[in-house]
Amino acid sequence: MAAFGWIVYALLLALLVVFWRKARRRSLDALIEQGTEEHHHVHRVLAKHPEGGTWTEHQRRMSEEA
Repeated sequence: MAAFGWIVYALLLALLVVFWRKARRRSLDALIEQGTEEHHHVHRVLAKHPEGGTWTEHQRRMSEEA
């Protein structure tokens, strides 16, 4: 059971590092603006392809829309 605690802490540390690398040197407003743009990008792709598809198709559609 103690090993499980270390795994949770390691995952938390990994998440914090990922978020820090993404957010460094940006203001909160800049992060919100970037998130808004990405959110609308995803909605445009999903509106054009409501039937879905494979992950590879989704990635291709996202890059084509960009």
